[in-house]
Amino acid sequence: MKCQMTVHEIQRGDTLYTLAKQYRTTVPLILLANPGVNPYNLQVGDKLNICEGKRFEDKKAMDELQIVSDFNRVVYQYLGFLQLYLASLGSEDTRPEQSLEHLLEIPGELATIYSAFYPVSMTSRLSQLLSAYTEDLANYGRAVYTGERQNIGALREALDQQAQALGDFMTAQNDKYISPQISDFLKSLNGAVEEAATQRREGDIGKELTVYHQMGDEGTLFARVLADGIIEQFYKEG
Repeated sequence: MKCQMTVHEIQRGDTLYTLAKQYRTTVPLILLANPGVNPYNLQVGDKLNICEGKRFEDKKAMDELQIVSDFNRVVYQYLGFLQLYLASLGSEDTRPEQSLEHLLEIPGELATIYSAFYPVSMTSRLSQLLSAYTEDLANYGRAVYTGERQNIGALREALDQQAQALGDFMTAQNDKYISPQISDFLKSLNGAVEEAATQRREGDIGKELTVYHQMGDEGTLFARVLADGIIEQFYKEG
């Protein structure tokens, strides 16, 4: 079978299912190309040979409303799992690690949407950048909740730099995006996580819920920015 073979370095949150969607192939084909791999125990840093499927070429055949729906779904999932993670800090009934595990799967879901339009090299890099940012964002929320004041400033500065890097990266791929629209949302999210974790620590559930509502409102706008960039680049040009 002739194909473009790609070597994928496993990131946290990767599963054979999400990788199959990202590379437009199937789980059985990944297993065939990697004899001996344990699909239930993928190790971060290990490498998989993946026979990359053909990317979707007839982009206009995809309904624009579906693109908007896809971005809304992924952004809502991201914010939802982030909120569950923050709400589980200090809880005896739930474990933050469970919500974090689900949260770290979302960058791969976002990369899957972009894989219909961009090469795997771009979508893999996007997934890596967003995964690293997400893990640091979760660590930041935990640090704020536990009162690790000596680390807060440095962590926030690093997060804001990652937000800027993500905005610049996405703008470099799509000139319909405006870097500040992306980076400013992420920087705002950094602030929202700090505020939510603070209110969680202080036990003010009302203010914590207000932060979550604001995150949802801003997330709706952000999802539309992401969708409009794709529609403008691939549907409106020419």
